[in-house]
Amino acid sequence: MPQKEDKRFRSWKEDHEPVANAVILYMMDVSGSMARAEEIVRIESFWIDTWLRRQYQGLESRYIIHDAVAREVDREPSFARASRAAR
Repeated sequence: MPQKEDKRFRSWKEDHEPVANAVILYMMDVSGSMARAEEIVRIESFWIDTWLRRQYQGLESRYIIHDAVAREVDREPSFARASRAAR
């Protein structure tokens, strides 16, 4: 037999979840062994970052350069000559 509480009206509750939020980590080795490839990596990272920022909202980026020790830097120094930014 149906009970009175079985007949009560219920509504759903929507939970909105962000779909485009992400953290992008850029890590670049600026040690002496990467001297030849550093310029290629810097340019490629710049264009990847530019494309991601244009395509998606809600991105947060972190830029890390390292040789013997890793350091977090701002966006501009990470795309500038990275070996100078590390010093």
